[in-house]
Amino acid sequence: MGGSAEEPAQCQKRGAKYLIPD
Repeated sequence: MGGSAEEPAQCQKRGAKYLIPD
């Protein structure tokens, strides 16, 4: 969703935001 092609750290950070609406 965020950018799996990019670094895994960004994917996790962005993914968390999309997955869990804090």
